[in-house]
Amino acid sequence: MRASTTDVDTIYELDDELRGAVAAVAERHGLEHDWLNDRARPWRPVTFDPTTCETLVDTGGLRVLAPPPEIVVLMKISAGGRTPNDALDL
Repeated sequence: MRASTTDVDTIYELDDELRGAVAAVAERHGLEHDWLNDRARPWRPVTFDPTTCETLVDTGGLRVLAPPPEIVVLMKISAGGRTPNDALDL
């Protein structure tokens, strides 16, 4: 069992400029190249409301939101356990 997830998912598409910044941060800090990725986009609930999220970080042009746990559970169920880490993430 692991203590936490190893990546950060976003439901918004990452453009090339942001992907480059993600790669630079990964190189600098010894992270996986896709530590921040948009692979969760297909499982975003149509009823998702960003105002229900908790703001974890809001500084320097970066805003990190955490959706309510029930949204994360719905997304993981919708993804159908596509990776072994899905169950661990829950």
